[in-house]
Amino acid sequence: MPLTFHLYGFIIGGATVVGLLLAEHRFLQLKVITDKKKNERFFWQAVVTVLVSGVMGARLWHVVTDWPIYHSNLIAVFKIWQGGLSILGAVGGGVLGAYFFVRHQRLIKNDDQKKLFLTLLDISVFGLPLAQAIGRLGNYINQELYGLPTDLPWALTIDGVSYHPLWAYEALLTVLFGSVVWLVDTHPRWRQTLGMTMGQGHLFLSYIFYYSLIRFWLDFLRPDKAISFIPGLGINQLVLLGVLGIISVYMLLHLRKSKWFPLMLSAAVTLLILGSGLYVLNPEDGQTSPQESTPTTAQLATLVDDRQRMHILIGSRKINVEVVNTPASITQGLSGRSEIGSEGMLFLFGEKRVPQFWMKDMQFDLDLVWISDNTIVGITENVPHPTPGTQLVNLPHYRPPEAVDAVLEIPAGMAQAWGLKPGDPVVRTQ
Repeated sequence: MPLTFHLYGFIIGGATVVGLLLAEHRFLQLKVITDKKKNERFFWQAVVTVLVSGVMGARLWHVVTDWPIYHSNLIAVFKIWQGGLSILGAVGGGVLGAYFFVRHQRLIKNDDQKKLFLTLLDISVFGLPLAQAIGRLGNYINQELYGLPTDLPWALTIDGVSYHPLWAYEALLTVLFGSVVWLVDTHPRWRQTLGMTMGQGHLFLSYIFYYSLIRFWLDFLRPDKAISFIPGLGINQLVLLGVLGIISVYMLLHLRKSKWFPLMLSAAVTLLILGSGLYVLNPEDGQTSPQESTPTTAQLATLVDDRQRMHILIGSRKINVEVVNTPASITQGLSGRSEIGSEGMLFLFGEKRVPQFWMKDMQFDLDLVWISDNTIVGITENVPHPTPGTQLVNLPHYRPPEAVDAVLEIPAGMAQAWGLKPGDPVVRTQ
């Protein structure tokens, strides 16, 4: 079977290598273990454990928070090369991996194990921010991690629609933090003044605090976040608020006399102002915005004229569908209609990718049938229509389990009634 090159995977791999080499350089300088070879061997043994647990955590977090994408096609959970790695899960998994690795170093005393664990966490900050920034280029390649529509001059344009480039915002802000860390670390006097001592965990804690602030505010601009029970806040944002609260309490109790506390407080105020500014730049609910993004597709069969009717054989059932294949008709979709007007609406795109659908101005529930190469690859059932007046920022978003070239919208419940399932063929008929 021929090997397939995935640029996304190459970028993530390159980012990982860069981050690890930077962290190794600083770790070896500390001479945690006197013997140089043992010191280096210990570091790379820890790295293997952290990488495995980090990848597992990254994928697990993504799957849990985006479960509607995978529930009808569980095999897609393992298709990491198509994207879907959460940095929040990666950090959490990596921390657990480092903890259990150090705990299994039985020849090291408990007190030394604690210091060694905290040292590994602090050292990670010398490579993690830059690795994250490079990794976000993979999101750009996959045309994912973009925000709400905007007309700002630096907007990312996808199929004629301009969006906030969230991947770029995050990359710039993480590089900023990483640059400050290296700058301070190379000046002993600055390092001493700020109290940036390795092995206390404060540097890692500071980065988690800083990054949590970044993600919390940028997620207000994410159209694809999984909405929590609090209107306007995503599940990730609730978790981030919890993390920020815990770290804030810790800093108040233990770091009041440290120079790190006012530094982190200043960063928090700055990011609050920045985040508030970005939130103000959100489009108002009354502005024109797409029901669905129009980012994907290779033709299902021979393209027909826009808004024409055609029959398709899907599974064992022949149905009459309305075809939409231009940017304007795809953007409009079924928005504003009181009924579907046929047995389904078939969206035909131009090339394969992973689109995002949101039900702007929908008035009835739907099933979304994801199609690739004339085959059903996933089904998202019973997608609810939003409450009238719901702002775009609060709308749930839906994505297929893999890249698709067509999407069929049918009334909710019909996928089950017709017995549709992944693997069924989709054929154009007369």
